[in-house]
Amino acid sequence: YGGVASLDYTWNHRITFPAQASTKASLSITPEINNYTNLKLFIPGMEEVGYEHLTSPFLNTYISKKEKKFPSDNPWQYRSTQEAIELINDLRGTAVIAHPNKSIKHYYDLDYFSHIEVYSANPAFQLATGEIVEDRNKHYQDVWDFLLANKSSRIWGIAVNDHFGPYRTDLRDEYSKILDSGKILVFLEEKTLTAYYKSFEAGSFFDVRDWGSQKNQYPKIQSIEVNDLSIRIETNGSDIVWKFCDQTLQRGEQLLLQELPQGLNYIRAEVSNQFGTVFIQPFSIQEK
Repeated sequence: YGGVASLDYTWNHRITFPAQASTKASLSITPEINNYTNLKLFIPGMEEVGYEHLTSPFLNTYISKKEKKFPSDNPWQYRSTQEAIELINDLRGTAVIAHPNKSIKHYYDLDYFSHIEVYSANPAFQLATGEIVEDRNKHYQDVWDFLLANKSSRIWGIAVNDHFGPYRTDLRDEYSKILDSGKILVFLEEKTLTAYYKSFEAGSFFDVRDWGSQKNQYPKIQSIEVNDLSIRIETNGSDIVWKFCDQTLQRGEQLLLQELPQGLNYIRAEVSNQFGTVFIQPFSIQEK
């Protein structure tokens, strides 16, 4: 958490990057960081909690909510969620709408964002424990579909763990399916922050709901082929659903474009098996 000076639990006044340089950061990534042999790079960013929660991957400049208690007026302060989005973008970060819990239409009034959370292990855990009674992940996907249909067909979905990653060993026996269930698979030309930023901005990644007790058994996508007549997904998944908003339009590996109803501006696919689901980023549909 960052950017709210009045809250004692937020990280304030500066961003230290890379994270190894910060004592505070080392509390969360542990001193044995060199033991993480699969770790290739760090991505700077915060969860900006000044108004509605935003995450700010790639942002390595501190920003903050402007508060009456702290009357300074600095160029790195914002006065609303919209100003926070624009400030993140201006400073070369990516503004992501985190856990969109408000009404489906609420986020339509925000501009200049292209990423939104569509799956989180956090509400999945809350639902499993009875802390909440509604499936908020279903709501997140409804928000995503509404924005795709009514605002832009180039809004990319994000899947996250949000406090329920693989390190929660205290919950592993009872909630192994939920832990580490939210992740993204990013297509990279090289393992660099620049390449990651380029792919993330372009939507060159899959969202994964990894629901297996043993991880990484979700469907594998071998290829996606797009032409004027169809979209074909080659996969070992057992079920492929082609969706527009809450409607299932077709099923199977091949989507036939000529069979789609008129007036659609996007289509997206969900590829599933018994261990999880891969959410494919939306395809823009242009009528000829």
